[in-house]
Amino acid sequence: MPIPPEIAHLTRQGTFTGFHGSPSTDVPFWIAPQNATQLRKALELCITHKTPASVKGSSWSISSITKPNRVLIDLGQFHNEVPPVRGVDSDHVDEAPAKGKYVHVRGNVLVRYLNHTLAMSTPRLALSTSGAANGQAIAGAIATGSHGAAIGYGAIHEAVRAVCLLTSPDTAVLVQPEAASFNEGLAKSLASELGVPVVALADDEAFGAALVGLGAVGVVYSLVLEVEPLYQLKAVWVDRDADDQGVFDAIDDDEPARLAPSVANAFNVAFAFNPYPEQGTAIWGSVLRKIKPTEAYVGPRVAHPRFGNSINFWIAQQSPLLRKLCPGVVDWAIRQHYHDSAPPPDKALFPGDAFGDTTLAQGMGRGIEFAVHRRHAGKALRCLLQALKRELKDEGRALAGAMGMRYVGPSRLGLLGMNCADRAKHPSFNGIACFEVGAMAGPRDANTTRIFQACERAMRELDVPFTLHWGLENDGLLASDIERYFGGNVDRWRKGRNRILPDAVQQACFRNPLTAQVGLTS
Repeated sequence: MPIPPEIAHLTRQGTFTGFHGSPSTDVPFWIAPQNATQLRKALELCITHKTPASVKGSSWSISSITKPNRVLIDLGQFHNEVPPVRGVDSDHVDEAPAKGKYVHVRGNVLVRYLNHTLAMSTPRLALSTSGAANGQAIAGAIATGSHGAAIGYGAIHEAVRAVCLLTSPDTAVLVQPEAASFNEGLAKSLASELGVPVVALADDEAFGAALVGLGAVGVVYSLVLEVEPLYQLKAVWVDRDADDQGVFDAIDDDEPARLAPSVANAFNVAFAFNPYPEQGTAIWGSVLRKIKPTEAYVGPRVAHPRFGNSINFWIAQQSPLLRKLCPGVVDWAIRQHYHDSAPPPDKALFPGDAFGDTTLAQGMGRGIEFAVHRRHAGKALRCLLQALKRELKDEGRALAGAMGMRYVGPSRLGLLGMNCADRAKHPSFNGIACFEVGAMAGPRDANTTRIFQACERAMRELDVPFTLHWGLENDGLLASDIERYFGGNVDRWRKGRNRILPDAVQQACFRNPLTAQVGLTS
């Protein structure tokens, strides 16, 4: 496949490996464009030779959504001579933000950098929700619907007001909802940056598809986000014994925040469960509320990996034996990990610190996350805990980790984010509960794989509609799963994608193994 001379010096062979060690594959054409002209030449190569364009952000996802084909477009050094985070020209705004400000962000900007830049701006600003670890590129976090766990807000894609997508070497689209916030002036200014016409598309289905586009709607050049004044998060911990019925009752009654009655307006509610408790605390909860800053922001705190890879591998391999020989030590280690990684109750934290750097070493960390509607949360929780206990009792397989649970508010306009639902079928939809079975294990640990598979089987037998996190392990996710969970949103997503990518050649260029696996793209 001949490489255009304009990008020959930016092209090499390489091996793509995700941050957590998976997926991993050889790439014959690894292209690292730095500007829009070079990016368009990379897309021209894909279009001409009919090979899908795989775009590399921060390589945070574990699923096959990031697995490259023959061509990998690496945006790590892409800058296009425009600021990574900037304001929006007031002449381009038709509808002012409800609160805070609009910011225009390049798609390859890391959430870590965005949190810091907003907090240092004048006036001081913040993302409305920041989610978990902050190593993702903003485009990847939104494309997988993976960031944000706020029961009082939703996921991070709820902040998006417009998305600019490069859809071929010669075309780009600025996608907004029908109640558009921006006029043609924004599309014209983007056209001058990209060097191609930018079509302004105000369409709810197209916007819903672009919000969680799964890497299949074009290259995300930039996004406009609505952000809010800087705040801090204050935590109340909810630590309970394994047999504390009050926790399960609150979840069954869909009132999880009542476990922290001192918190008037819960913003974020999350729990972690030790599936094999021997004694003492086995449930750790954290309920957060937003408060006005009590101190000046001076910069992010930095977290460091707790263990080297070799120790993590050893823990994963010896987990069943450790459970038998020294269960108290294992319980203590899990408790320390979750307490250390959760916002402390004695100190308010800025959002970029409350949800900061990962504590896992590079090459480590596996997870599968199930999403169900909140009304099914109690059933799903018991089902997964029982599946994990059965694997240890019957097969001798112990999870080298624990199970996290988080609540996420409902999406307004998204279609295939985990917190999205077919509102015609579920008019009273109030959000989701997510259950992440996480392990400090490497990508090829066979016991962890079998434990994840056992959890999937148990959830199918439970007969509760569920989907899996788009950015975590989801090789077992079926087309029938997403049809059942998302209902009519699946067809709406396809229709919206077709409006963004009207040409069959474009559609073939932007697809990946995951979208093919679940029947979203051919």
